[in-house]
Amino acid sequence: MKRLFSAFVLAMLMLSAIGVALAAPKTTASTLRLEETEGGAVFLSDINGKELSVLRGMRLYSGHQVATGAASYAYLSLDDSKAVKLDANSKAQVKKSGKRLEVKLSAGELFFNVTAPLKSDEDFKLRTSTMVTGIRGTSGVISQTVNRAEIYLLTGSAEVVYTDTSGVRRTAAIRAAQKATVETVADLSGPETARMTVRALTEEDVDGFAALEVAADEALQRQIQQETRLSVPLIVTNAAASLEADELADEAESLRVETDASDTTAREAAPLFNVDGTVVIGDGRVATAPGPVLDGDTITLTDAVTAAALRDALERYDNVILDANCAATVEAGQSVTIPADGTLINRGFLIINARNGALHNEGVFYNEGTVNNYSFLYQSYSGALTNTGLINNIGGAMSNTGTLLIGNNGRLNIDANSTFTNSGIVTDSGMMTNHGTVNNHSSYALNNYSALTDTGTINIVSGALNNTGTLLVGNGSRLNIDANSMLSNSGIVTNNGTITNNGGLNNTGTVDNTGGTQIDTGTITVR
Repeated sequence: MKRLFSAFVLAMLMLSAIGVALAAPKTTASTLRLEETEGGAVFLSDINGKELSVLRGMRLYSGHQVATGAASYAYLSLDDSKAVKLDANSKAQVKKSGKRLEVKLSAGELFFNVTAPLKSDEDFKLRTSTMVTGIRGTSGVISQTVNRAEIYLLTGSAEVVYTDTSGVRRTAAIRAAQKATVETVADLSGPETARMTVRALTEEDVDGFAALEVAADEALQRQIQQETRLSVPLIVTNAAASLEADELADEAESLRVETDASDTTAREAAPLFNVDGTVVIGDGRVATAPGPVLDGDTITLTDAVTAAALRDALERYDNVILDANCAATVEAGQSVTIPADGTLINRGFLIINARNGALHNEGVFYNEGTVNNYSFLYQSYSGALTNTGLINNIGGAMSNTGTLLIGNNGRLNIDANSTFTNSGIVTDSGMMTNHGTVNNHSSYALNNYSALTDTGTINIVSGALNNTGTLLVGNGSRLNIDANSMLSNSGIVTNNGTITNNGGLNNTGTVDNTGGTQIDTGTITVR
């Protein structure tokens, strides 16, 4: 599915490398363009998510997002010396402020080629959900999956910034013929962090679509030979075979991405937020929620803040703080997105209004105040929400596919007319109270470190509920464990309602059914 650039794009890369004027419309240092597309599934949207028409050679503006489907590709010129090719089934956003340029990859992979070193006053970054890479005259490939980001260099050098497992922000330098991998660490003693490994790049590591670019660019071949010990002839010779292997591997990935995109579209259109997922709440350890660590430009908002003002602040600044006196409202019919590289800290009062108001978190969200959700609070797989305050889901729908940490003093309340659906990780060392419906539909576990009170319905479907704290199933309430699921208890379960076990029950703690009913058609293990 990863095919060669069109002849136009290849010519553009080679000509730009030697300073020859391009056949395409002339770009300047301040111009971003979508120079070329291939295949029928290339999509463009503005900073607010509004879909735009795709025209070759069209100008792009800061905040524009480009997405590709199966067997479709997009080529962006960031200026005369910076080229980016977005691979199939990928999504990226461009940002530009003065001489600061950034490409944020949220899914898939891209090939980048900077043919001239940046000037001292220029800044070019590639960003994923877990790392930031500074580029200054470099070529290579960067990729992003749910739990892993990778970058390898064919030429040049770069600095990779990430947060390690101890919560410390680290900077590591890599050079040509090296590959850096940043993996998410699901450490239940705190928020997700990452670990980084660096190793030598081999010829076999070069993806097929990148190998074809090397094969088509003699100037790039010479650079690789000068800077590394990689066998360029071997990369070129194996390009077609590597591409074929990539196509086979990408078929399954394409199906997953298309399914995710379909689910997202349905949620935004309906929006129902019925995401298959899980809630992870503890293994006996108490998670401590750290305070926010801010990097970049910061603005503090006070008094009354509208959705439009909040959107504008998140676009212009890396970090937005709602202070203790702030009352921010996402009005009916309005939507606010925390970008993947952005941070929102709420120390005041944030309201998501009924009638299709929506807050989407793709970045980092610290709640130290109060959030009242009357409509839709959605967190993508790249999002991280740390709650040390109060979140009230009041007749609304809350969906998490990322990481949610409820700190020691944090509370999450789901009322009788609300739903919480999760396909990510929720760590609770505070208090989670469900009066509505919690749906857990994935292979992740719902783990309770502290206190989980159910007076509604909890459905564990193809997952697990691990209780090491106190789990109360209230009078008239239900806990349903399906045939492919497990309830593992090493704490205290008090059942005053109905527990229906069609899967497995592994008990090393206490299960008190005095006031309730337990229906078993599955397996019970008592130790």
